[in-house]
Amino acid sequence: MRVLGAALEQIPRDERTAARFATVYHALGRRFDLVGSVRPSVPAVGDYVNTLLHFHPTRDGWRARAGFNEWRFRRRSESIERQLESWSGRYDVIVQLQTLFAPGTRPATLPYTVFTDNTYSLTKRHFPAWAPLPARQSRRWAELEAVTCRDAQYVFVPSDLVRDTMIDDYGCEPERVVRVGFGTAIFEPDLPPRSWDTQVALFVGVQFARKGGPTLLEAWAEVIRELPDAELWVVGPKSGPGFELPQGVRWLGYVSGREALADLYRRASVFVLPSIFDPYPNVLREAMGHGLPCVGSDSGGIPEIIVEGETGLLAPVGEPEPLAQALVGLLGDPREAERMGRAGHAAVTSSQTWDHVAARMAPYIERAAARD
Repeated sequence: MRVLGAALEQIPRDERTAARFATVYHALGRRFDLVGSVRPSVPAVGDYVNTLLHFHPTRDGWRARAGFNEWRFRRRSESIERQLESWSGRYDVIVQLQTLFAPGTRPATLPYTVFTDNTYSLTKRHFPAWAPLPARQSRRWAELEAVTCRDAQYVFVPSDLVRDTMIDDYGCEPERVVRVGFGTAIFEPDLPPRSWDTQVALFVGVQFARKGGPTLLEAWAEVIRELPDAELWVVGPKSGPGFELPQGVRWLGYVSGREALADLYRRASVFVLPSIFDPYPNVLREAMGHGLPCVGSDSGGIPEIIVEGETGLLAPVGEPEPLAQALVGLLGDPREAERMGRAGHAAVTSSQTWDHVAARMAPYIERAAARD
């Protein structure tokens, strides 16, 4: 069966350089004939004008308003439609990533599936700062997402959190919204000899505030009182904090390359991600894939990844004291950290790689191609 990809990002031939989400195409290519991919574009002049028309005083607000509007959605969809004309008769089904466009202006006429890890509806409800759109623009964008998902043969989602919003908010038929989990390409197939007694907690997240960074720094002051030799490594933010860091905090900033990140996973003993809102943070799978127990908040899709008491610990979102207690409990008990770390690694390698995800998607993709 012939699969055609549709995504905003380029899908490189080398799986090792693919964006984390796009790696699913390489896994599907080991099951089906991945014939190629289409990538939407918008006219440069129109893009410039659209950006000016959606000015907002904050950078994130401006980016959101300029990116999540009907003009951009329509231009992307029209771009895909023009490209699909040249692919006519050369594919059986389209697998699209995310809901930032539709596969053409008449998507219901095409055999396609969508794989997405979030919806605008969820973002607006749980983290409105990430969705500062005017009321009419907000409603229209949600409608465009909903229609794109309802017209798909199947919608693949990583979590029950996203599945529920597809059904309840977007009106998708329950039998056509399939929870397939999420995979990771950064993991140790066989866990090598390692130590859990380094007392190093690792945080990875570009958006420091949304990922709970301020709460973590507040909690760290308590951690360091209990464990004065402990260290917290902060990875991801492209700029410095702009203030003096607590004792034991190393601000490593942006780290480029999978191997560099994998090395940090190997050297840490605990992973921490106390996000305010995260639909389904794949970084937790990466950490587990290197044998790290995880400490996370009880928000978004995190409780669907961290099994409390088995692969890690959960703390109430935005509360530094229980977060500190969880970190002290694992950093101060290497045997418990090892037990949870090994359990997390076993979970990833047994069912949570991209090949496992592709296997769960495969029968539905075949049905989509047959318009079943």
